[in-house]
Amino acid sequence: MYSFQVFDDPKAVAKYFTQLGQHFASNQEYSTAEQLYVKAGMYNEAINMYNQAGITLGFSTRLRGSLLLPS
Repeated sequence: MYSFQVFDDPKAVAKYFTQLGQHFASNQEYSTAEQLYVKAGMYNEAINMYNQAGITLGFSTRLRGSLLLPS
């Protein structure tokens, strides 16, 4: 389990969240990568990660809440 501190200015750390998200995605730690993408407001990156991985199980709770998708 990883814990990430949220910084005051997400735009300032977005590039780091992207790099970390890519790292975790490449190691098939999709939930952690998603957490980083969502915290940075990078919802499309999270969706693209799941699409590229061929995961079609639906959106996680974090993404569903962020995108206001129906349950």
